[in-house]
Amino acid sequence: MTSVDALTGKPRILVFCRPYLVEDFKTNLAPIADQFTIRFLTDGHSPGVTDTRARFYKRLNKAAAPATFSTEDESDVIERCRVLRNLPRPQSISMLRAMAAVLAEEVDSFNPAMVLSHMVDDYVTHLLAEIARRRGIIYLGYAYSYFPQRIQLTRYANGQPFHAREPSDAEVSQTLETILQPRFRQNYLQPETYSPVRHLRAILRYRVKQLVFSYRRLAQRDHLHYHYICLPFIVERRRWRDFPSASDFHSNWLQRLDSARQPGNRLPLVYFPLAYFPESTIDYWIEDRRVLDYENIVVQICRVLGTQFRVVVKEHMHMLGARSPSFYRILRDTPGVISVPPLEFSNQVLGLADLVLLGAGSIGVEASVRGRPIASFCRRSYWFSASRATYVSLADLQSWPALLREEIATHVEPTPQERFEFVRECLRSTLREERPGKRWPMCHPGDLLNALRIATAGTSASGEVNRRMSERRAHAT
Repeated sequence: MTSVDALTGKPRILVFCRPYLVEDFKTNLAPIADQFTIRFLTDGHSPGVTDTRARFYKRLNKAAAPATFSTEDESDVIERCRVLRNLPRPQSISMLRAMAAVLAEEVDSFNPAMVLSHMVDDYVTHLLAEIARRRGIIYLGYAYSYFPQRIQLTRYANGQPFHAREPSDAEVSQTLETILQPRFRQNYLQPETYSPVRHLRAILRYRVKQLVFSYRRLAQRDHLHYHYICLPFIVERRRWRDFPSASDFHSNWLQRLDSARQPGNRLPLVYFPLAYFPESTIDYWIEDRRVLDYENIVVQICRVLGTQFRVVVKEHMHMLGARSPSFYRILRDTPGVISVPPLEFSNQVLGLADLVLLGAGSIGVEASVRGRPIASFCRRSYWFSASRATYVSLADLQSWPALLREEIATHVEPTPQERFEFVRECLRSTLREERPGKRWPMCHPGDLLNALRIATAGTSASGEVNRRMSERRAHAT
């Protein structure tokens, strides 16, 4: 069975998204819809769109393990999903298998040339990406990018960048100029400050969501719908006591940094920014699942490195009020750690660091364009290879001090041209944003069309980009 529609000769695209995103996805695809045969699928109620619910509930406790999935494969799906890993194992297995049966049925009956969805961030999209991959079908996910007015493209579940276009010199130059601003901060449409009033409002909003979601689960007879049951396991403000105090961090962090840099006390400064968690870049992009015990692994890392370095940690601004302040106090009191107040600008800390340590976070971009050496425990991020970062394994923390010292000692600062080309490489896996949608970004139609053509053709995206790069260089000469 071919993945091209027999009647129209157009490639078939299966589009999966949450019910509340269907309108945005349809609007996004409307300007180029005549180029493809598109089928929409969702996992909830959306008028006129096929959904998974009836078949999912019918197959609960009955479906077999997905074809080609081992016991370890199923464990990987469960442990990476912020919901399934918090449910009793038999229930998680039942939900996984029931949903996999429905998604496999959809893929096999429609036989798409590709699957288009949001970036993998839960067991449903993880299963769909894996089912597609095992059938040789590209799964393309997209979400807001670190780069302003850009949308990040990833293949499958692990954050692998999908190269879909060749950005111009002017675009690269403008982007580089923007992100090099000392006070640049990508807020993903969220406010830049956090206050007790905002914290109280967030708590009240969470309580309202609890009531509304409970009602909807009953009214829609959809008690296992992911959007409703994930509420206890996502980043939310649930308790007043989680509003952090200024004393949970080092208010004199600049003086501590200055003291650490004095000749008599000199130890290398390692900047270790804390990550937003749970989130796709932690749950799915990092190979080693030890990272899923996030707070404990952070404390372990700080204790290992704190004996030989000054470890500078800073909370992610958008996590304020969502983590227990006891975690901050543990870090603050760990020997060798300097804890920077969260509302300080990351670039100010970055400029003083001898090395940046992180997983898949966008500070990898900030460090690269500022010429800082990088060590990362995530090899899958769109910036990792281009940054020439050193990989460090979560399975062997004791090896890190030697690896970090070697990276600091041998690091050669990139030239301006190398930084320019680094940004170009990152932008190759983005689309330009035409405008914000109601909830999901609207892509530039030409960029989206080009990405879908590459994906549906089964063409190597990197090969296509390399071909166009060669053409551009030849024309320039």
